Amino acid sequence: MGKEGIHENIICHFVDQCHKGLNFLHDNNIIHRDIKCQNILVNLDFNIKIIDFGISKYTEYKTSTFAGTPTHMSPETRIGKTSFGSDLWSLGCTIIEMGGGNLDVIENDIPKIPEHFSNNLRFMTKLLLIKDPFYRGYPIFKNYNTVCIKTLCIFIRKYLL
Repeated sequence: MGKEGIHENIICHFVDQCHKGLNFLHDNNIIHRDIKCQNILVNLDFNIKIIDFGISKYTEYKTSTFAGTPTHMSPETRIGKTSFGSDLWSLGCTIIEMGGGNLDVIENDIPKIPEHFSNNLRFMTKLLLIKDPFYRGYPIFKNYNTVCIKTLCIFIRKYLL
């Protein structure tokens, strides 16, 4: 991994696979609560596996316990109200981590997105770091199975913003 982290196309591939894994967990009422690079294994074919379910939780939507890695915790997790959206926040932090960013650098209570990120990767990361968990990641992940991230981000920026 270079100074600017993993290549952006590889980050997008990993995010795609992480999303599929998180979608499976959330469809089965499981919040992982500790998504980060250290809990993502990659094989020689660049397929990922999410690991370390030690603090994951079975729930209908929310849980009221405080658990996870502090640098990857969503705002609601910090006050003990973890939800499925908390995993998406952690995924946004993981993108920054993969891209060589420093999660200790905060702007407006949100981890600073590295300057070298393309507009599309920056936009996707911002969608995952929306403070309200209800809206977090919504434009990307509700349509993700039929539209690639890059095309969706261009569409949203052109027609919705």
